[in-house]
Amino acid sequence: MNFLLNYENAIKELLLLTTIPAQEEKVIEIIHKAGEYFHQSGKQYQKNDFSTYSRIGIYIQNKELAQAILSHFKWKILEYDIVNELIALQDLYGVAWCLELLKTWKKENKFYHHFTKN
Repeated sequence: MNFLLNYENAIKELLLLTTIPAQEEKVIEIIHKAGEYFHQSGKQYQKNDFSTYSRIGIYIQNKELAQAILSHFKWKILEYDIVNELIALQDLYGVAWCLELLKTWKKENKFYHHFTKN
């Protein structure tokens, strides 16, 4: 998958992997390999993007990486139609994790997360 050259197609392929059982490690590896290209520089993430990224965040079952993936959103997307995804994330990662995510949305997200392995 090439996030730099064809971002939309790469995300679609990644989402397709999330429909196949036991591909969590492969999805995580793809995100790590994409590195800084996993998120498009300068993109304003909208409410309709949240479903895509929350699906990936839930599928990977990795709280640190899910936090990094979902932290690019802004507080303004917080409306009733994303509640089901937030509840699923909270059920998986816990209340404290979810509150931390919301705090990142409330801040001015002028920093950039890198998706490199520690």
